[in-house]
Amino acid sequence: MKSSLSFGRVIALILGLLITFVLWGLVFAPGGSGSNILLGIMLAIAGNYFIVVNLGSYFDAYFFHGGSKQRAVLVYETKRSLAEMQTRLREILLKKKKRAQYSLDALNKAESSLENLKQVISNVQAEWPNQSKANEHIVAVQSALVIAQDSMKKLLGKAMRQHFLSGWDSLLMALLAALALRAFIIEPFQIPSGSMIPTLLVGDHLFVSKLRYGIINPFSKKPSYFVRWSTPKPGDVVVFEAPQYVGSHSGQTWIKRVVAGPGQTVHIENAVVYVDGKPYEHVTPEKEVNYLDYFGAGSSSWIFSDDGVWREQEAVWTREKISDDVTHDIYMRRLNHRLPFEDQWPTFFQSPLPGLSCTSSECTVKEGHLLVMGDNRGNSSDGRVWGALPIDNVKGKAIFVWMSVDGYKNLVKIGRFVLPDFRWERWFTRIR
Repeated sequence: MKSSLSFGRVIALILGLLITFVLWGLVFAPGGSGSNILLGIMLAIAGNYFIVVNLGSYFDAYFFHGGSKQRAVLVYETKRSLAEMQTRLREILLKKKKRAQYSLDALNKAESSLENLKQVISNVQAEWPNQSKANEHIVAVQSALVIAQDSMKKLLGKAMRQHFLSGWDSLLMALLAALALRAFIIEPFQIPSGSMIPTLLVGDHLFVSKLRYGIINPFSKKPSYFVRWSTPKPGDVVVFEAPQYVGSHSGQTWIKRVVAGPGQTVHIENAVVYVDGKPYEHVTPEKEVNYLDYFGAGSSSWIFSDDGVWREQEAVWTREKISDDVTHDIYMRRLNHRLPFEDQWPTFFQSPLPGLSCTSSECTVKEGHLLVMGDNRGNSSDGRVWGALPIDNVKGKAIFVWMSVDGYKNLVKIGRFVLPDFRWERWFTRIR
């Protein structure tokens, strides 16, 4: 009982690892995109810790009690009661206004009695192998527990009883603070598909600045801002809510690069983007490359991994210069595989596009809209296909990659338990 490593905790740890092994294989299918992998790791660690601490202590008390089950169960239950009383007392001591409502003498007696109970439990655990003292231990713990409970009753003016919200006020405040942080300041986002390759890879986890363009209204059914103090400019990589006219994926959170803003004219000629008649030059020679893309993300239910597949793709790499401040990599399909709108846009068969006013030679971005494209120009459903993006749909600017998971490679593989590899070189890198 004295050691933190006990038979009960070892068995509980084995049980927890078996549960993790089974559930992990159901939730994270081998060869997935790596989405939510960090959340899975954190939940697995927290779940196993909870099982070891709680179920392990239960096993120790009822099955590996060291010769006296009565003593072991008493200590187990007393430690739980002590933790509850310490939480109640801590709630009072940490708040000056609340502390002033109680007698100083009663507070001191309660604090002293809880420290005494804690010390008695420690002494009993130190003498645990001595079975001849089991009855003496039981009496000592029971006496100290009665004194502690009486002191708490006198302090609180009522019988001690456990209540559901005890100790949860701090957790609730932390949860509200986290929600406010996510809603107004910074939000995590993960890349599920290859439309932004090579700038962003499948499995990149990044942070989005929610305050870059204004204060978003998170309570509105339609995307809107309380206050907007700037507009995304060409070159910005933005995260946004897909508008209704994109089709079945409307309402999803997408990420693309801003190519043009309100009032600007755009056309594509020989795979070069022209804005207001000036080209976004390709400043490096084109080079053929092979890369891995992930197809099928999001095709399954929320509880199971998607049924996507990794495929090797061919592309032509170059660097596009949008401004003196923004030069970034782009991929284009091989010449014989290019899509019609990749080489020339708008095309003669182009349907009217929301947010754009188009002629046969160019499109003008309407007020309140942005034209966005993926950096993987040959594999991106973007403004060339479905039109311009309402500025209010922009959630924020992508600022840096804080973690990158390579779902194609395995760091650990035991049956269906697969832990993907990590692209350590991409961690904490700024998004160009």
